[in-house]
Amino acid sequence: MLLIFGLNDVKKLFKGLSQNLRKVADKNKAMSSRKEKT
Repeated sequence: MLLIFGLNDVKKLFKGLSQNLRKVADKNKAMSSRKEKT
């Protein structure tokens, strides 16, 4: 399957995945910080 993708496509996929992971991590941080304050 990886051979079907170009290297650029794989890089785009990894970029998208890492960005999504960062968004999720930021959300989790915001949630935990809110819980600590209340």
